[in-house]
Amino acid sequence: MVGYNNKCWPRDARMRLLKHDVNLGRSVFWNVKNRLPRSITSLEWDNSLVSVYSKENPNLLFSMCGFEVRILPKIRMSTKEHQRDGVWNLQNEQTKERTAVAFLRVDDEYMKAFENHVRQILMSSGSTTFKKVINKWNTALIGLMTYFHEAVVHTPELLDLLVKCENKIQTRIKIGLNSKMPSRFPPVIFYTPKEIGGLGMLSMGHILIPHSDLRYSRQTEIGVTHFRSGMSHEEEQLIPNLYRYIQSWESEFVDSQRVWAEYAIKRKEALAQNRRLTLEDLEDSWDRGIPRINTLFQKE
Repeated sequence: MVGYNNKCWPRDARMRLLKHDVNLGRSVFWNVKNRLPRSITSLEWDNSLVSVYSKENPNLLFSMCGFEVRILPKIRMSTKEHQRDGVWNLQNEQTKERTAVAFLRVDDEYMKAFENHVRQILMSSGSTTFKKVINKWNTALIGLMTYFHEAVVHTPELLDLLVKCENKIQTRIKIGLNSKMPSRFPPVIFYTPKEIGGLGMLSMGHILIPHSDLRYSRQTEIGVTHFRSGMSHEEEQLIPNLYRYIQSWESEFVDSQRVWAEYAIKRKEALAQNRRLTLEDLEDSWDRGIPRINTLFQKE
């Protein structure tokens, strides 16, 4: 079937373009399009996707707020899906039974927007200091990671793009020193914290630490403890990856339910004792929950 917009997921996860499903999808689209007053808005077929859930199509596909989502009901799973990054378990609120899983990816449009943001950083970095260029990169990367969380890891194209953009930022700094010789720019220059003389660059590309730099870690008794959480490699140590320090959305949701339930109990106790909640009461959950507990309190 030609002209059915269906390209973002891998081939086995896309909607199968069978005649009756495609016809149903097209008819639903035209029906909805004709109902909308053109003076207010209109739908375009080229940037729309009508996903049909049927006997031959077990996946329900849609995109929302920059996320591409694929929902697969539990009853349609051929094999038991393993829990991994980029997959949410959807459960019935009443029975708490897991009824489906949702696979996440980052929308192509948002990937393009991130790439353009990095290009804009590079173009506007004329005679700026290296520290400012790195700060802008760090801000862009943190913004992307704290919004998409685990969806980034499940989008190979975005991981490739992050490595490419990271290299471009480093190349910009190398050109500023009129050299691109690798021996003059070991990773320590970019990734060491500012407090000890580096540029404090954050990384989402799996960059290896040169063997020569690891000899210093062997001179201490502590070693490189902060690299171990998911960052070890068969041959070499890796630069710590930003993703490892960001909680996934799914665990954020679970944690949020617990934190807000605790807050409700503490508030009830405080009302019963005719007193106000204090910072000490909520110290453990101050920076937790969605929205954060601290949004309830005015900063003074």
